[in-house]
Amino acid sequence: MHINIRQSLCELLVGLPRWRGADARHAWFADLIWDLTSADPVSVPPTPEAAADLLIDLVLAAGGGAGADALVENLRELGAGGAAGSRLLGEIAAELAAERAAPAGDGAHRARWEREPYPGLVPLEAWQAPIFFGRRAETRDLLRRLTAPAGPRLTLVSGVLGCGKSSLVRAGVRARLAAGDLPRVPQAGSWQVSMMFPAGKGGDPFLALTHGLARESGAPAFDPPTEAAALKGYGAEALSDLLDRCLADRPVAACWLLIIDQFEEFFTTVHPELAEEFLEMLVDALELPRLRVLGTLRADLMHRCCALPDITRILNAGGLYCLAPPTRPALERMILGPLTEVELGAPMQIEPALVTRLLQDVTMQSGGLALMADTLKELYDQGRSVGRMALDVYEEQRLDGLKGVIARRAERALERAGAAAQSALPGLFARLLTVTEDGTVARRRGEWRQLAESPQLAVLVRALAAPDTRLVRVGEGEHGTVEFVHESLLQEWPALRHWIERRREALTTQALIDVEARTWAAIGYPPDLRWRHEVLESARVLLAETGLLDDLERNLDIAAFLTPEAEWLLSELLCSRVEPVQREEIGLRLAQIGDPRPGVGVAAGVPSIQWCPIPAGEVMIEGHGRFPVAPFRIAAYPVTQCQFQTFLNAADGFDSPRWWEDLRQSPPVSGAMRRHGNYPATYVCWFEATAFCRWLSARMGYEIRLPDEWEWQWAAQSARPGFIYPWGRDWREGHANTDEGAVGRATAVGMYPAGRSTHGVYDLAGNTWEWCRNRYDKPSIVAADPNKSRVLRGGSWRVNMGFSRADFRLDGLPEDRMGGSSFRLVTDARDLE
Repeated sequence: MHINIRQSLCELLVGLPRWRGADARHAWFADLIWDLTSADPVSVPPTPEAAADLLIDLVLAAGGGAGADALVENLRELGAGGAAGSRLLGEIAAELAAERAAPAGDGAHRARWEREPYPGLVPLEAWQAPIFFGRRAETRDLLRRLTAPAGPRLTLVSGVLGCGKSSLVRAGVRARLAAGDLPRVPQAGSWQVSMMFPAGKGGDPFLALTHGLARESGAPAFDPPTEAAALKGYGAEALSDLLDRCLADRPVAACWLLIIDQFEEFFTTVHPELAEEFLEMLVDALELPRLRVLGTLRADLMHRCCALPDITRILNAGGLYCLAPPTRPALERMILGPLTEVELGAPMQIEPALVTRLLQDVTMQSGGLALMADTLKELYDQGRSVGRMALDVYEEQRLDGLKGVIARRAERALERAGAAAQSALPGLFARLLTVTEDGTVARRRGEWRQLAESPQLAVLVRALAAPDTRLVRVGEGEHGTVEFVHESLLQEWPALRHWIERRREALTTQALIDVEARTWAAIGYPPDLRWRHEVLESARVLLAETGLLDDLERNLDIAAFLTPEAEWLLSELLCSRVEPVQREEIGLRLAQIGDPRPGVGVAAGVPSIQWCPIPAGEVMIEGHGRFPVAPFRIAAYPVTQCQFQTFLNAADGFDSPRWWEDLRQSPPVSGAMRRHGNYPATYVCWFEATAFCRWLSARMGYEIRLPDEWEWQWAAQSARPGFIYPWGRDWREGHANTDEGAVGRATAVGMYPAGRSTHGVYDLAGNTWEWCRNRYDKPSIVAADPNKSRVLRGGSWRVNMGFSRADFRLDGLPEDRMGGSSFRLVTDARDLE
């Protein structure tokens, strides 16, 4: 090593803030040389300068040029000498590299890297160790713990979302072990290492462990399900046997390192009984001298570990490693290292100003490390064509700092997926996230095979997993899983963050519903304790959006409690004991909250008609003989107020002259009588009813008209010659709104379902009179004639049962408006075939 380089390194060491104190210096000394020498020196010189000289001597003696590189890297991550020191260390690294490369002249000292230098949000794996920078000290700390004979057998790396826990244990610890370049652990390269996610195999941690081990090279041949069953049955004893088989052909000093990534899944995703069983086995197995366990755990879920006495005892004995966010110098290494410390297949430059801006932004935001990694990949991809990552590109596209990168990509993916797939987004969130009762949010894995059964979800997943989006990750193979790529999305994707807040709110609602529904059931299901529409509907929407409704409705009592008010009101109508006044109240309530019945309302600005087919037949009209009836379709309900109102309001409706040819038009009746949308449209004269039919025919594309009275009568007889009423020959109380019920007014349509015809047509007896198309005096004439009376059928609330017979005729002038008259629609059967 050149004398100037040595002197510079000494000065930087001495300048470290903690190097001046004797105790701190001894700790720093032991730390910096742990993975570079086989043993600590007998003593450390008392002066800072002498200690620095000895450290450099030991490093050079043990590791030569590689040791010098490692020391330089350590000092760079520590930020020795500040900005000036960073520049100086960069120059020293270049000089050391040049010295080693001089004989060969080909720069072979740097690792060749043909892949992308920035993986984005995806954690780095062991094979990506050449581009893993900024965590050398943390890697060394963990290795020292894991390999110390008296060290903790279980170590949990805990830190905030997005601080790099998974990359540290994979590309740091695991890669260093596999490389075997640890002087104090001579058999490091012989260790058996395997990795698992607690919920990685359908939520079964035993299967996750055995499948994880079976995938590793050098592992013994075994059947993972069989081995998992043994672990469940025999616990630590079976795990000891598995360990012996794993290490049978390895050096005595080799151990099995089990990496449990996302340890929090034991508390958020795995079934509690299964998690308890696995953790009990794990704690017992920690007595095995050749087993080491290294886990990653979100800091916000540390309290769940603290609720377990055995795990708490282990953590308090040194099993907890708190991972802090990287320092500014370490962040700078993470940015620059992949571009400057490896030999890229396609060289890339990065503007110093961009580095400065990224460092500024990442230190100002929670989860900044993950966001920085994602942004670097985005900038790298965009800079490939020019070989340069530029500040102006970042500034043009960033929204709210680094967060804008994720938000922009999510919007782009959703736009590409289309509206139908976007509607499935809450459902995808519900499958890939779990929110515990205390409000904790965690990722979980969904099976791609199950998700792909829904075309909308499949399109959505593909859009979110596309190379230019990378928000979800899809595993390969038949049993591949789908998951969000990183926990940072829980905070940085606005739509996801909103869903999480809704889910937390939904969990509170779920708990309340559970209590109230069980109470309601226990005291006999009283109607007064049901939740009303104004509260229940918003709760149902919230639960459905967040994926909780289906689970709740598996309980029959809760499902009954959650039945929409309109549904249970309509079911009450089927009870013969419901009084006429109660039926009126039900109709008014349905008008208030929204009547869901097909054929009652409006869809896309057009009346929604439910057509009921009526077969051919023949009827007798008193005084006029027999009339054959061809097959036709008739509306299940009279035209309702809301349906008629669409005609009054439409630009091409009531005011358009085209509907009034050969008819007489006068201003329509309006006012309070129109406010109940599910009531029959009354105060409508025959002219207006005919004009409505012409307008609706044009809108629907086929002829719609008023019924001829022989059609109306045939439908009111349920197409049976012997029937006098829709339900049969005899009058039945409670089957129609007539004077006998004493309601004294029209009700909403269909409030007497027991009185409907056998073809599903309502209100053919009572409630209102209904206009027919033909003349009263000469039934065979259906042409418009402003001066001739028309037929009304059906009776109304004003009259008794005798007027509500299917064959009773009433006449009215076409301009007559009566509060008890309405109209119903028919169409030829062939028009809807």
